[in-house]
Amino acid sequence: MSALQDCFECTEWSIFKEAATDNQRTNVEEYAASVSDYISWCMENETATKTIVTRANQKPWMTKEVRAKLRKRNAAFKSGDAVALRSTRANLKHAIRDAKRAHSRKIQGLFQDSNNTRKLWQGIQSVTDYKPPPSSCQNDTGFLNELNNFFGRFEELNSNPARKATPHPDEQALRLETSAVRKVLRKVNARKAAGPDNIPGRLIKE
Repeated sequence: MSALQDCFECTEWSIFKEAATDNQRTNVEEYAASVSDYISWCMENETATKTIVTRANQKPWMTKEVRAKLRKRNAAFKSGDAVALRSTRANLKHAIRDAKRAHSRKIQGLFQDSNNTRKLWQGIQSVTDYKPPPSSCQNDTGFLNELNNFFGRFEELNSNPARKATPHPDEQALRLETSAVRKVLRKVNARKAAGPDNIPGRLIKE
């Protein structure tokens, strides 16, 4: 995250506005699209991608320390060293016991605050091993074509050319303060999934 912040601090953001401005009129859509694409490009270059492999029969208490002890036990078994095998088995047994206790305390902590429904639901899912069924996308092109024909019929009957509305002389232009924008961005929920721009909420908030 610090590398991304350094990248953004060194960026000359005014060039995006200049590129989207023509005859003193700024195309807001082009301006926003260019900034979003630049942020995505910085994310791809400055952040590391980590692949996590999960298995269907993986225990919830399985930690990195337990896996390390398990690999040592397997290596001792393959080497045929009886003394090392006894030692690694004992270490693995203690590591599994500690991991189970830590996982149990973690689950119990989810039920301590009855006002936090999010943690309560996480605790219920962990205890019951509940996994919501994946939603399937129906590929029904006929229904989509019917929707297009239904809403497209209004455009067929409209023969008037599109005209840009004339702004009222007393209407004030939209003004955004930097402090107000920063205040709104800090309220972004970092746990929610990224939107259509694929920019995560954690990056926007920080």
